Amino acid sequence: LPEQTLRHPLIDAVVIGEGENALVTLINYLEGKKVKPLGCGIKKKNKIYIFEQQKKFVDPEKIPMPAWDLFKNLNEYFPSKDNNILPVISSRGCPFKCAFCHNANVNVRKYLGPYRVTSANRIIDEYEFIQSKIKNKIGMINADSDYHLVSKDYLRNWCETMKKRAPNIKWGTCGRYSSMDLEMVEMLKKSNCVEINLGVESGSKRIQEFNCKVIDLKKAMIIGRALTKSKIFLINTYILGHPTETLDDLKQTIRYIRKIPASSNIVQIYRPIPGTPYYELSVK
Repeated sequence: LPEQTLRHPLIDAVVIGEGENALVTLINYLEGKKVKPLGCGIKKKNKIYIFEQQKKFVDPEKIPMPAWDLFKNLNEYFPSKDNNILPVISSRGCPFKCAFCHNANVNVRKYLGPYRVTSANRIIDEYEFIQSKIKNKIGMINADSDYHLVSKDYLRNWCETMKKRAPNIKWGTCGRYSSMDLEMVEMLKKSNCVEINLGVESGSKRIQEFNCKVIDLKKAMIIGRALTKSKIFLINTYILGHPTETLDDLKQTIRYIRKIPASSNIVQIYRPIPGTPYYELSVK
């Protein structure tokens, strides 16, 4: 929402999408250097200017480690003796564009850059970096970003690396039922994965097709059963209140909730996100 944000009287500039490179460019621009602030929006004399997206995006394998060391007392954020959870950014963006999601926003698609997933080696480097700076033990890595398990080959490499470099660390992840199979469940089980988040969103085929996220009920039941049997904490997420959703659509979603095994079901009320297909339909 760059234009809406810039209309606020106290805001003169915004970074749109990925910020690492765009913010540096914006600072240089505001300091008077002759650069075009790509990936930014500015306000001058009450006129708003939105610049095109930046040309260079971050390589997650080369970006510096998060500056956890700048915290005055980092140990306060890891209070448990040996069961602390480390959140990490395992991906940027998403290759899918579900109609309800922020990744379907026109500015996100344009300014965030291509989908990128982070390697297990890089994640473990970050874990070791932070572990070296705190007294207590990190027991779990939470790699639940927008979309982590992008493919079977990626998961295979991830699991092999985890078993080699961090065999005693538990970890959590996220994916899609359409991309999962029983071989992947077995990989998760054998590499100390303890939690996975899988989005279902709706049990209505009509709604599924509209939001570009079709979930095969029989397959989801098989995968869900295998995950829970493997003692992997399975979180299924659902949305109620999709635009044009009928009582019959809701009943189909309830049917999915009852039939797909889960350790926890998270049911949310749809919140319109400007710039997405769902939002435009909600306005109409």
